[in-house]
Amino acid sequence: MSISWTLVAGPRHILGVRRIVFPLCAVLALGCNGFVDGNKEQQSDPAGGLGGGLGGGSTNGGTTSGPAAACNDPAAIAPGPSPLVRLSATEYRSTLRDLFPNVAMAAAELTLPAEVQSDGFLNTAEAQAPSAAVIASFHDNAAAVAKLATADLTKILPCSPATLADEPSCGAKFIETFGKQALRRPLSADETTRYSALFADSRKQWGFPVAIRLLIQAFLQTPAFLYRLEYGGAPVAGSQAIALDSYEMASRLSYLMTDSMPDAELVTAADQGTLATAEGLETQARRLLKLAGARDAVASFNAQWLRFDKLGNLVKAADLYPSFSPALASALKDATVRYVDRIFWDEGHTVTSLLTDNHAYVNAMLAPLYGSTATATDLAWTEIDASQRSGILTQAGLMAGLAHERNDAPVQRGVFVLDRLLCQPPPPPLATVNTSLPPLTAASNQTTRQQLEASHNTPTCAACHTAIDGIGFGFGNYDAIGQWRTTQFGQNVDATGELVGTDIDGKFDGAVAMGKKLAESRQVRGCIASQWLGYALAVRREHVDACMTDPLVKALEASSGDLREMVVALVKSAAFRHRPVAP
Repeated sequence: MSISWTLVAGPRHILGVRRIVFPLCAVLALGCNGFVDGNKEQQSDPAGGLGGGLGGGSTNGGTTSGPAAACNDPAAIAPGPSPLVRLSATEYRSTLRDLFPNVAMAAAELTLPAEVQSDGFLNTAEAQAPSAAVIASFHDNAAAVAKLATADLTKILPCSPATLADEPSCGAKFIETFGKQALRRPLSADETTRYSALFADSRKQWGFPVAIRLLIQAFLQTPAFLYRLEYGGAPVAGSQAIALDSYEMASRLSYLMTDSMPDAELVTAADQGTLATAEGLETQARRLLKLAGARDAVASFNAQWLRFDKLGNLVKAADLYPSFSPALASALKDATVRYVDRIFWDEGHTVTSLLTDNHAYVNAMLAPLYGSTATATDLAWTEIDASQRSGILTQAGLMAGLAHERNDAPVQRGVFVLDRLLCQPPPPPLATVNTSLPPLTAASNQTTRQQLEASHNTPTCAACHTAIDGIGFGFGNYDAIGQWRTTQFGQNVDATGELVGTDIDGKFDGAVAMGKKLAESRQVRGCIASQWLGYALAVRREHVDACMTDPLVKALEASSGDLREMVVALVKSAAFRHRPVAP
């Protein structure tokens, strides 16, 4: 297959554009997951091998905090980084489901590579290093799916060959229609010739059904199916940007909005060339936002952005939290997930609502944590005391996830806000620093804050913990299962805090007050835009700068913070529609 990428400077790095020929699955074997950045070339350490990554983790340079600032030249085209992105596990399964709508794909026993978190996200291209096991898993999956799909050919063929003489034309029709769906674009003449040759040889040796099965296996292992290959056309005049073509935009848009391949209407739009304009993309984005698949896709982003993985497998000390159980842990997670989903789609829709709304999903099990009188078994949208709860940051589930077995975790909570909402992740602690604390008990006569203050005031720790603790101590009213409290071990809780190094610096008293300050922050809006755009481009957010996110931030400001309007602005943005010219 003709793949327009040059592989240089180690197996993971992609620099430019050149026409070379790879056999099926060769890109997997080569392990391509570098990218071209609009401002600078990124490259992994050649000595790091396939397991290495780009750089050494998050930084607090101009790109991570940049989205809060203004772009120097908003009129210029700011192309986004262009990684070679492999379908995530979710996208892979969804694509197979939609590629074979009449086949029960749930019956397929698929083996998928483990996904690696990067910045909390699972789709980051630089973390998708392939291996022999990954290549083997996709080979085995293709064989299993092809066998299942061809058990009844009438469910997948666009024709019904009545005689042997009809089979060649039916095979050609299948190559044209199925190939376009699987590769998410029309086949080239060269591809048609090679798939036709595969079909003819296979049919001659083993018959028509086997030939169709082998075609499916081949399509499901080609890089054009497993990866989103994006070439675009000629550079845009006066810029260092290349506009992606309509089929590439259809794939980008569909995988962002639905976690799956383009549907029939999106393919038709690509055929007609309407996705070459921002207006055409907006029309399709607004349509896709109304589909059920969009809810699932947004929920997947939110779960990764807000680190809902921390809500899984919660364990709490039985002597301190006798009411805690696996059932309560499940309810805490479900309630938090549903809360964010409702804010985005049905209730408020805004950044302000996400940070200040005083509701929660509550049932009889969660009622004691919220001071509610709910008695129903099912979770219900419930108004909570506004002096105690303010948006996602004070949801009991999130507070329980950002806590230890025996006590709350101000450091985890402070780092969460700095990293996920302000895009200012602190550096990791020095290897020589002991970060463990003795378990708190009633006999300690100390609140969590009092014990941490004693250790964090040392010169070694104070530099970082001023910002972390200034936020983290503001959550002191929430214990390790997210229940409201005013005392801990007989001591009054001090939940005062201070934001430093932000655009909303200042003191506050409690997480409710902090949530209100964060809701007014342009830096927070810029960070949320950066999280979304980095996810859409499958790159770490340090590779997303203010010029790329500027249209998203402006859309938030123009719509009073509407998160859905920000997503539409993302789709229309130059960063989403263009890739940089290779250096």
